[in-house]
Amino acid sequence: KAPDTRRRPAEVQRLLVEAAERVIVRKGPAATAQEIAREAGVHRSILYRYYTNAEELVREATLRPFRDFLAMFESLAQERPEEDPRPLWDLLHGFVDNLTSNLADHQGFLTKILADPEAVDEENAATLRRELTQVVDEIIAFSMTIGEPRGIDVPQMPVSGRLVLAMAAGITTYGDWLFPPGEKSVSREDLLDGMVEFILYGARLVPDRDKKIDHQPPPRSAP
Repeated sequence: KAPDTRRRPAEVQRLLVEAAERVIVRKGPAATAQEIAREAGVHRSILYRYYTNAEELVREATLRPFRDFLAMFESLAQERPEEDPRPLWDLLHGFVDNLTSNLADHQGFLTKILADPEAVDEENAATLRRELTQVVDEIIAFSMTIGEPRGIDVPQMPVSGRLVLAMAAGITTYGDWLFPPGEKSVSREDLLDGMVEFILYGARLVPDRDKKIDHQPPPRSAP
């Protein structure tokens, strides 16, 4: 009996999303469903089995890094006890590390889509903004639940959380220009530490003794 070479739906969708990224980087808004399907190694009819058109597939590819990050972030938190013992510094460092890594894996595509106003037409751009806003809202809401016990200003989170996302996206997109190699190069670890420092303390000179609280586990609630 010949082996079953049929792919699972999730695998086919992954191939199509990854193909859409590569084709969009090469061709921009001129990319067609036929070209994306060919890049994925499937017939165009297979693409239409999962997506209405190429624009819907492009939206899915754009949202994937943020959805993957949210799923990973939630998974990490769920592996912990109800009262997570990680200090604020460690939690935020891991947040920034995972976020920048996730965005960097899709750097070329995200730069093309999010920075190029002609990458998608006006109608699809509006839909993409709504869907991206929804995913970001979910990230912020989850961040609130784990940030409140650590003294984070929860009412400010809808703004401050988006600033963190914008900082990570900016460094992912323009980091090669802002942190060039050579004498001015910055190691990834120093860059992450600098981002966390700036997020927590801004441009103020905060004595190390005042930072100790952020390196301590959050206080446990009374039983």
